[in-house]
Amino acid sequence: SVSAVNSAERGTVADPFLAIQDGIDASPQLGCTQIRVQRGTYRENIDFLGYDLDVASVNGPSATTIEGDGTGPVVTFASGESR
Repeated sequence: SVSAVNSAERGTVADPFLAIQDGIDASPQLGCTQIRVQRGTYRENIDFLGYDLDVASVNGPSATTIEGDGTGPVVTFASGESR
């Protein structure tokens, strides 16, 4: 995802979060249940933090990769998230 320098990162198409985890973290305050990710490779580990969210690539699964940063599981579901 690309964002302008000095962006407030509001989680909108025009002003996206730079990391998937930032969107997950903000989802309760924003009242959202869907996170749409732009194409590219994301070098981060994400934790759903118990939130029931739909995280998906805008361009389909082959266009987006969550690679992880090597410090633990790439995706964590450990707080009672539902299917």
